[in-house]
This record gives sequence, structure tokens and C-alpha cells, in this order.
Amino acid sequence: MHIYISGFLTLALMLLSLNQAAFATDTDRSIIEEALNGMVCPRNIDVIVEGAYYQSHRLNSKEKKPERHFESGTLDHSFRYIKAERKKVLNAAREAGPDSEMRTRALFHFGMMLHTINAFYQNTNFLEKEEKKLADSGSNSFDPYEMELIDWSEAEKAGYKKLSKEERNKRATKQLQNSTYGKVARGLAIREAARQWDYLEGLLRNRYPQDADTIVAALKSAGCDNLVPEEIKDHALHARTQSSQ
Repeated sequence: MHIYISGFLTLALMLLSLNQAAFATDTDRSIIEEALNGMVCPRNIDVIVEGAYYQSHRLNSKEKKPERHFESGTLDHSFRYIKAERKKVLNAAREAGPDSEMRTRALFHFGMMLHTINAFYQNTNFLEKEEKKLADSGSNSFDPYEMELIDWSEAEKAGYKKLSKEERNKRATKQLQNSTYGKVARGLAIREAARQWDYLEGLLRNRYPQDADTIVAALKSAGCDNLVPEEIKDHALHARTQSSQ
């Protein structure tokens, strides 16, 4: 009887973990899929999404790192974190052609980076500053979905500020031209995710000119054996695998 109850509780916890994972990735998954469908194969998109989920999961953990979600007092930490993740992607991608594990690692870290970048549009006053800029230029009527994306080279000097949770909740449904701030932030994040993939391809071609075609093709369509790299030991997928052994 004790064994039966123990097994039931284990199964219940696993199902709860699955449900939490699905909920946590809803926003990131929809953005990533819309941005990369047709460019990256479904299996590799799933790896990218798992990287984004890992960031989202850690937001609610004891090891929460606010700079990964543009929630720290100094946003410079978030900008530097994005650069650090991009370096990890580039380093892992070097062997992404022949090595499935390195392919997984590169795509997973790309997903971690995309979650942080998505958080920039959701959690800072970027939209407010852009709206004011357009209004000051005399553009009282504009398509908010055509707003320019952030210039990352100038981001650290632009004076962006994080929004409190209350401010974010209030503005999510606030009118912005013919849409809402929440919907426009999502639209910009989709465009940004596609731009980041194009930017990654350019960086790979500059860094590994002789192998770039093979690397890019592998990241797009070679597929990955695992959804999570071996180095990430505290991901829910690893925990479920270990508990079943």
C-alpha cells in the first residue's frame, strides 16, 4: 500500500511539473514558433523553447537572477547577460555540424537569450519612450507594429527603466493606437526573435567562414538527439528522466 501511494505521488508530481512547464512556455513558445517557423525545423525549435522555459522556470526559483528577465535595478546587467549568452551560442555552434550535443547546447542557449530579449519588450519602458519619440516628431497616428526595434548598440546609454509588476499589468491592456501595449510588445518580440536568428547567422559566417554553411544548415534542420544539453542538470526534463530510472 505504501509503495502504491508513493508511486501515485511521484506520478502526480511529474504531471504537475509537465503542466507547469507547458504554462511557463506559452508566451515564449508562441513568439519563437511564429518567428522561426519555416526557418528552423520543429525539433530544433523545441530545443530553443526549452531554453526559454529554463529561464522562465528559474524566475520562480530560489536561484532567481533578475538580470535574466530585465527585472534588476540596473538594466546594464541584462544587456551584458545577453552578450554573454550570445558568446555561449557562438562557441557551442563551432561543433554544431557533426555533434548533436553541441547543436543542442547552441540552440538551448539561444532560447535562453531570446527569453531575456523578449522580457526587454515586456518589462521595460521601451514602448513608452518610442511612443513619445513618435509623438514629439508629429506622428500622432502610426502603426505601432511598425515601430523600430531597439538599437542594441545604443541600449546601455538610452536610459531605459524596468517597469514594476503593477505597471506591467496595467499597461498590458492599455490602448496603443489601434492595439494594446501587450500585443505590440509581443509583436516586436516576434520581429526581434527573427532578427536575432539572422544576426546569429551573420556572426557565424564571420567567425567560421569555412564551416558556416554546414553549421547554419545543422542548426536549422539537422535535428537534435536531446532537447536539453547535458550541462543543464536542474532542468525539469533531466529531473523527470532521473526520477524514472
